[in-house]
Amino acid sequence: MKKTIAIMAIMLFIPTVVFGATFGSGEDYTIPASEVVEGNHYAAGANVNVDAEIKGDLIAAGGNIYINNAVKKDAILAGGNLFIYNEIGEDLRIGGGNINIFSTIKGELLAGGGLIKIGSKAIIEKDVHVGGGQVYVDGQLKGNLTLGADEAYINGTIDGDVFIDAPVIKFGEKAKIAGDLHYRNAARLENLSAVVAGEVTFEEVVRNYEKKHKDILPGLIGGMMFYRFLTMLVLAFVIFAIFRKYTKHTVEQSIEKFGMSLLLGLVVVIVTPIISVLLLITLIGLPFTIIAIAYAVILSVLGKTLAAMILGTLVFKIFKRKNIVNWWTILVGVILMNIVILIPFLGWIFALVLFLVAIGVMFTQTVDALKRLR
Repeated sequence: MKKTIAIMAIMLFIPTVVFGATFGSGEDYTIPASEVVEGNHYAAGANVNVDAEIKGDLIAAGGNIYINNAVKKDAILAGGNLFIYNEIGEDLRIGGGNINIFSTIKGELLAGGGLIKIGSKAIIEKDVHVGGGQVYVDGQLKGNLTLGADEAYINGTIDGDVFIDAPVIKFGEKAKIAGDLHYRNAARLENLSAVVAGEVTFEEVVRNYEKKHKDILPGLIGGMMFYRFLTMLVLAFVIFAIFRKYTKHTVEQSIEKFGMSLLLGLVVVIVTPIISVLLLITLIGLPFTIIAIAYAVILSVLGKTLAAMILGTLVFKIFKRKNIVNWWTILVGVILMNIVILIPFLGWIFALVLFLVAIGVMFTQTVDALKRLR
């Protein structure tokens, strides 16, 4: 119950924070170097270039994100490819497919992604927590390092203690650990005395299936939640970038014809499997069954994404009194949708309603398109 109340409080708090800050969006969104952003800033787009100094927090999401000037406070970034070329004044929380850090981070670093590189010129002044497929640490870490990955490559200096859990662990010639090293691996590593000044603790990877999976379950759940958020966000941005006019029309129609779309979406979800089975019984209906199943899969994938877009637009309609569909409403919608589905039962029902509305509108547009082809 406390968890539900806390999540609902976050949902109510987010719009207040959002509308107390500046925000911008666009397919290619750039904050020019001539500007200085005094407070917090929120950005979304296919390509986001931060060339101006941000004196508050920065929250940005997009396909490609480039931080070319200083962010004086916290930065929260999510996207496909992310490049940090300038200083982050406090903590950096970052997630994406390809993460590259080449500057000073004065607070903590929390990073999750496919490929993570902490460059040789990077300086992280507090603790670092990273998880990914491949992780390269070539810079200077002044705090502790906690690292989980498929492959970990260390060739930098670490002033604190280090914990590594990875099947592949390699240390380069420049690697230095001033504190202790605790690592989990299938085999003991040799010649660590030249790298580690403190104590070295080796923990052999547990091969017992039940115990192993009990240990990794919390991390696995967290990773799946982050992956769901990231894939939904990237897919939403891609759809909006390619089919902007269609997306705007779909979301606007969803809100204007909410009740009818909900009812139609429910009918489509119930009837489609029944029709597919009936068609499958007859040999002549097999091609139509394949088409129906493919269409259902497409509707399902797009429906989840459009449901998040609808949620973002609804939030803005409450506060702005008009329908707005842009990069920013998409970002807010995806964030809120991933929070909503954490609420047992009520959250799931709410998300299902928006999903059915999206299905209903897309089905209506499909029928209209087929009529125009006649």
